Amino acid sequence: MKRAWLLFLPAVLAVLIFPVASRSQSRELLKTDDLTVTWGGYVKSLTTLTASDDDRRWDGSLRLRVKAEAAYRDFLTLTIHYEIASLFGQSLSNPAFRRAALRDPDSFANLSWGIGDSSDYLVTHTLDRAYLTIKARSLTLMVGRQRIAWGSARFVSPLDLFNPFDPVAIDREEKTGTDALVAGISLGQFTGMSLVFAPTLPMDEASYAARFYTNFIDYDFSLVVGRFSNREVYGLDFSGQVGDVAIWGEAALYMDDARAIYAVADPSSPFGFSLRESRREYVRAVVGAQYVFPNTLSLVVEYYYNGKGERQKENYNLEAALTGAEPALAQNYFFSTVSYQFTPLLTGNFLAACNIDDGSVLLAPSVDYSITEDLYLTVGAQIGVGEEMTEYEGRPGLYYLRIRYYF
Repeated sequence: MKRAWLLFLPAVLAVLIFPVASRSQSRELLKTDDLTVTWGGYVKSLTTLTASDDDRRWDGSLRLRVKAEAAYRDFLTLTIHYEIASLFGQSLSNPAFRRAALRDPDSFANLSWGIGDSSDYLVTHTLDRAYLTIKARSLTLMVGRQRIAWGSARFVSPLDLFNPFDPVAIDREEKTGTDALVAGISLGQFTGMSLVFAPTLPMDEASYAARFYTNFIDYDFSLVVGRFSNREVYGLDFSGQVGDVAIWGEAALYMDDARAIYAVADPSSPFGFSLRESRREYVRAVVGAQYVFPNTLSLVVEYYYNGKGERQKENYNLEAALTGAEPALAQNYFFSTVSYQFTPLLTGNFLAACNIDDGSVLLAPSVDYSITEDLYLTVGAQIGVGEEMTEYEGRPGLYYLRIRYYF
């Protein structure tokens, strides 16, 4: 029997939670001399229409995320983020989409579970953050599922290797958690290092990495070295200011264990395709800047070089793009965003992602409206433009409505 009521389970829980949140401006649940417990969270609704020449699909999601933190003095802190999500729509008829929705994002501890499942809806829940922080003088230990975000880039970061964002994802507020042990060592006011061990099953694909950071002449610098699953990475990044302009940059050398073999269309072949090998050693780099004008107009620009990508669209590794294994297909990209606050409650945004090699562009306008201090509405679109079979032209048009409530 279909349990369609499960679709509204996040909303039902939210109705039970909101009155508690609205009766108190403070998110403090408990405070003693030794123990402090706080909480908060949000509800998000996303409705999308994906449209191409021969297909139109409506999809939606409703997510409730509750965040709790218990701190014992300045020594011990437990952080828990629990999320329950209802997914529904026509895309669930695609087996690959359904498998991705049910998959735990980390390959070590299974902290995602299904509640309801039918041909047109899924209900899942997960512990996306569940970690313990221990502080002892200059040493900080964090163990469990946590957020690890390295690098300074805004769109594609060569050094953000733990569950990175899709550069054109609609929601980039929460980075997917990683099961890891992180040791942070303070070596001064602005200097220190982080050591990370992220286990996997099987263990031979585990990640080991170290990051050293410091500040010099008002610029932040960091060096990263590590083994991430099936590759070694050596990189550096910086960020700072030149006058009123914020600037940043990253560069990393990747050394894959093996070349990936994939098929590309080849009319000259009797089989209609040929096999191609990806590069084993390559560089990825990014440089960007941001300037905010006095009238609230903000401009962000970023150039991204992907040494593993291809200059010719005929050689794209489409399989890697479909599985999410690679964030970009080509070698050269330009990203930019323009935002402007029309009123204190209304903000317009315009994102453009350009594949310089094949000339395709993804245009993403959106408008944010603050209904109340904690309630936000966003309307937006993503439209691909370019020649046939180019990267962004091949993406169907996407139109969406997003509602967020924070408590």
